[in-house]
Amino acid sequence: MIVPKHRFIGWQIVNNQLLTRDNLSRFMLISSPLCPVCCRENESHQHLFVTCCFTRNLIDEITKWFGHFDWPIDFSSWFSKAAINLQGRITNAVILATFYMGRVTLVTLLRKSDI
Repeated sequence: MIVPKHRFIGWQIVNNQLLTRDNLSRFMLISSPLCPVCCRENESHQHLFVTCCFTRNLIDEITKWFGHFDWPIDFSSWFSKAAINLQGRITNAVILATFYMGRVTLVTLLRKSDI
């Protein structure tokens, strides 16, 4: 039920493998560590997928559409749990699809701004 590219993004998030500005700054100079979406906090996995105002608005919209929705706060423990029922699998599919679309949006924004 989960699309492979969505699962891969989930794996990258859990393993801190996305090239967020906090990761990029370890091996190259970047113009700003701030999130290109909100420009309020340093860009990290936690910020992009949990605390960014863009993410919070997206979570609110998904919750309106999906009903009760437990957005993961700790990605490693969430991803390691197997969804044992249909609702859990659907929830995981929605979360991973959201991660994927969020990453596509972020890459588009990064291409429009300098790193």
